[in-house]
Amino acid sequence: MKRRHDHDVQKVMAFLLAFVFVFTSVFPYGGVNVKADTTENGLILYYDFDMQNSYATEITDASGNGHTGTLKRAGGGSVEGTYKISTVNIYGNSVKALTLPGGEDGSYLQLPNAILNGNDAVTISMWVNLSTDAGYQRIWDIGNDTTSYLYLLSDGGNKGHEGYAAAITKSGWSNEIGVEKKTNFDKNRWVLTTVVMDGTQMSLYENGQQIGETTDTKISVNDLGATTNNLIGYGQFGDDPTKGQFAEVKMFDRALTAEEIASMYDVTDEGIVSADKDALTLGDTSAVTEDFTLPTTGVNGSTITWTSNNSAIEIENGTASVTRPNAETGNVTVTLTATIAYNGVTDTKEFDVTVAAR
Repeated sequence: MKRRHDHDVQKVMAFLLAFVFVFTSVFPYGGVNVKADTTENGLILYYDFDMQNSYATEITDASGNGHTGTLKRAGGGSVEGTYKISTVNIYGNSVKALTLPGGEDGSYLQLPNAILNGNDAVTISMWVNLSTDAGYQRIWDIGNDTTSYLYLLSDGGNKGHEGYAAAITKSGWSNEIGVEKKTNFDKNRWVLTTVVMDGTQMSLYENGQQIGETTDTKISVNDLGATTNNLIGYGQFGDDPTKGQFAEVKMFDRALTAEEIASMYDVTDEGIVSADKDALTLGDTSAVTEDFTLPTTGVNGSTITWTSNNSAIEIENGTASVTRPNAETGNVTVTLTATIAYNGVTDTKEFDVTVAAR
């Protein structure tokens, strides 16, 4: 009887453990705000996209403050399937990102109304990877209409707000005041963007480093009131939504210090090699018939060198010279090996390339 009793206890314990596993898998927060410590540091909104898939139209606020975002589509219509949420490599860190398609009927992310209302100081920060050079494309835009707003542009064109730029106004575009880099946002690579409003003082950061000088805009976020058109990847003027990826979206109800912002850009040499390796591609290599150019520099500055394991492809000065086999021999599969190097850190990536027979 004792052995049977022990066996029954074991079955009950196994059931309870299985229940806990299933429950925590389906409800990973378990009803507890696991990110409460970050809220105490002033985090009022945090989109990590971890709980979403590519058909979820609402984006959960992981800060625990309930500031749910909503995916919408320019011009109306169904938004499902017009965007993607996937795992990306940001300098060796695996995170979830929202990919927006851009274009006149593209999708964008709308934040709750009055998201910054009542805050004298705010910090808005997110990782961004853009692929187009469209003029005036918004990374984000917090406002009410074309008169009253605060924005971050990737490719500004107006004098005083050229290239990567942030600005605020409560009386139209001609009265915008802000900070500009003068050159456009880097494309096809992850960039950490940060804007700080400390009262009327605006500071703009890129990859943890301040751009230009802190500017007195004479306007505070509170002057915009309870904003009702708060957008990521879209703006007040209705220009085409932005094409790109957005990750680790954070808003704080305080002005982060320069040291805090610098620490957010925690990028190592190993991370740069990892990111460049992940981004490296040769496209369709299933039936190569002619010479082609090989990448020799990664998107983040690493050096890429190549070797081939078969004379059907010989490599010199970044060019893959192709010698097609005869029909009797048939197609030949060649392995090209890329060595990615940055500041003494190296890694390799292999590509199988099929050289089509004549």
